[in-house]
Amino acid sequence: MAGNGIADLLGNKLTLEERIIECVSGVPTDADLKESYTDAEDRARVINRSRIAALLTAVFEHNSDDTAEEQEEEGAEIKTSAFGHLADILRSFSHDAERLDNGLEASLVLAPVGRESIQPKQLIKANRKRLLHWLVLIKLWNRAKDTEFPTQKILLKKAADELGSTEGSLKANLSRLHAAINEYGRTSGSSQSSPKEIRFSTVEIEFCLDLEELCRKITTSSDEPASPFALLRPALKALKKKPI
Repeated sequence: MAGNGIADLLGNKLTLEERIIECVSGVPTDADLKESYTDAEDRARVINRSRIAALLTAVFEHNSDDTAEEQEEEGAEIKTSAFGHLADILRSFSHDAERLDNGLEASLVLAPVGRESIQPKQLIKANRKRLLHWLVLIKLWNRAKDTEFPTQKILLKKAADELGSTEGSLKANLSRLHAAINEYGRTSGSSQSSPKEIRFSTVEIEFCLDLEELCRKITTSSDEPASPFALLRPALKALKKKPI
């Protein structure tokens, strides 16, 4: 980046905010880029990438000015290491931004994560989450309190219709969830994952346990207690129907 203008000449030290404003104000404008990019959205992306690079540069340069003064201070080594990482990020970002600005794919910090490297068990897809909501709702059903469904069979049929599934499939999933929760309780705190035959990831098990606990906790602490089932039921009514 260019020098710091009048502030440098006068020997005045810029604040971080002033340095950021100066750096960001120096990026190309829409008018500057019209000859290079015909599409307004492309110009906006180039400008915003330039602003991010300018922001990172301002922070890095501000630290560089302070480093010499703080070499003897406690913790200076840790700070220098942290800003060393920032310098690496700045170089990687600038490299990728230049490639993107020239119609090429990013290859460093802005490169997308490979789909094959994403651990599916860390994600719960929308349809899968709807199934988990229904399984928790069925677990929360109380024959004496939740008279909207006189029997669990009627509730299972309703859930199957909503999910585009079958009562038999839901019963099997309830059984698997029960086994998964028991296994989770047995191995909690260890590095073991759920056996494949259980068919529920740790994230899904924890989602169900947290949802059930929340519903029970809210209903017991309320001045006008409702059943946990009645608390969760309206949320399921609001979910969009999508066959699983």
